[in-house]
Amino acid sequence: MGEIAPNFLKRVLSVNEQAFPSITQGNNKVALFDASGSYTYDQINSRIDIFAKGLIGVEQDLREERVAFLIGASLDYVTALHGVWRAGGIAVPLNVSSSTIELEHYLRNAGVTRMVAPAEHHDKLSKLCSKLNVSLLTVDDVLSQPGSALPNFSSKRSAMILFTSGTTNKPKGVVITHKAIRAQILTLLDAWRWSDKDVIPLFLPLHHIHGIINVLSCALWSGATVHLLPKLDMNTICSKVIEDSYSVFMAVPTIYVKLIDHLAALNSSQAQAI
Repeated sequence: MGEIAPNFLKRVLSVNEQAFPSITQGNNKVALFDASGSYTYDQINSRIDIFAKGLIGVEQDLREERVAFLIGASLDYVTALHGVWRAGGIAVPLNVSSSTIELEHYLRNAGVTRMVAPAEHHDKLSKLCSKLNVSLLTVDDVLSQPGSALPNFSSKRSAMILFTSGTTNKPKGVVITHKAIRAQILTLLDAWRWSDKDVIPLFLPLHHIHGIINVLSCALWSGATVHLLPKLDMNTICSKVIEDSYSVFMAVPTIYVKLIDHLAALNSSQAQAI
């Protein structure tokens, strides 16, 4: 049997091996916390299935259709990302702070045909999507659609397009395969000794590899719990650290500088508690 793409379905890769093994029916451990509540692996698995089927509709497979989404850190983000993967499409996660001009560049460059975003963003996006002939949907729109069976496909298929930060010119779309994603996850799981007992906050941007793969996907693969935060909030982070809520913490240098500055502004007893 050939390799199967790393989606959240319980797919057999070889004897007793699965892609994203933690996200299967019957796993009632909490996978995610977001601003609206908590969700088990079983719950997100079912939701992703429904979303993926809604994307496929009457087709058999998205066949690398580019589906963009402009969604903050939430259950809906996870549903969209892995729903596109599961349906055989190419996920194009976008920066929620992007201007209309930037979004037009991303959508044109990636060849996007559908865009998923919360209803409150549709006024901003509708004119642009109409101009580019891109269908504009919400997660609930897709979840409400009937669908067919989900596909199996090669891990050599493209899974995601991420855009560079554009320091030298306009941001460039970088295509990443399912096989490359799987390889990075497995390497990091081994190097960092991830386990299903781990808990991690996620406040990094979810349109770059660090937040998407190094944090979110590694955590979900290993059966850990992710606290999705809409933005970096030092008071929230530090209070959780005092409560010993996290076993893993990842950030980038600018955030560590902000953390140091935040600690320096506290009185000695507050800093000592952290």
